[in-house]
Amino acid sequence: MKKKLVLFSILCSLLWSLPSYGQNQRSEDSELESKYLSFFNAATDAYNQGDYKLASDYYENILKGGYESEAVYYNLGNAYYKQNNIAKSIYFFEKALLKAPNDSDILKNLAFAKKMTIDAIPIKTPNGLGQAYGSFVKQYTLNFWSYLAIISMLLVVLCYLSFYFSNRTGLKRASFTIALVSLLVSFFSHANGLIIEDLESKNRPAIIFETSKALSEPNQQGVLIFELHEGTKVQVLERLNEWCQIELSDGQKAWVLQKQLREIKD
Repeated sequence: MKKKLVLFSILCSLLWSLPSYGQNQRSEDSELESKYLSFFNAATDAYNQGDYKLASDYYENILKGGYESEAVYYNLGNAYYKQNNIAKSIYFFEKALLKAPNDSDILKNLAFAKKMTIDAIPIKTPNGLGQAYGSFVKQYTLNFWSYLAIISMLLVVLCYLSFYFSNRTGLKRASFTIALVSLLVSFFSHANGLIIEDLESKNRPAIIFETSKALSEPNQQGVLIFELHEGTKVQVLERLNEWCQIELSDGQKAWVLQKQLREIKD
């Protein structure tokens, strides 16, 4: 009987560990949405009337007030695209994409905006088993790997219960096999989640906001390596005083002034 209670408590602990979204958070979000709804509607009306400058001002004021959503970022991207401000357009589409990575409208409009940029930089293809595996892991989100790890571990417990209480040899063997596979999947998913966390901590994308001279050193005496134009996406590797070391999608690295770019992740 004691063993049964221990197993039951383990099962309950796993169930309680599943992520949940509290009613209080939803209530707070509703209050914020209600507070800025009038600003959002005014911005939408201005956009529909062709006053894209006024629309972008309204949306910017919403962000300054502390409220953000993929809809605000997406509409800002559209408003700046209509004003031919490609750098800001791409920047806000990228911000929207952080909140809704698979949104087809955001992806489509971002692709349109990127076609307006001057720099055509190829994407470096992964070489080597480690980089290829990293690319595979990045196809899925941290939440995906977390849920998979939890569900797999829950399945391990259920299979163990089945193995422990069943008197049928065939069922015991099947339960043991499924439990073993599920345990491996859980460890595998947990490890992939750690990889995603590490990659995300190093992932610092930014958009170039003005024509920039990319130099070999973080000073004006550095050798000019290449020139970047508005709207180009880069990765920030390091900050030093007023300079940023950046990396392009083809792997080239250089230094630019911090004021010439804007990081997508705040």
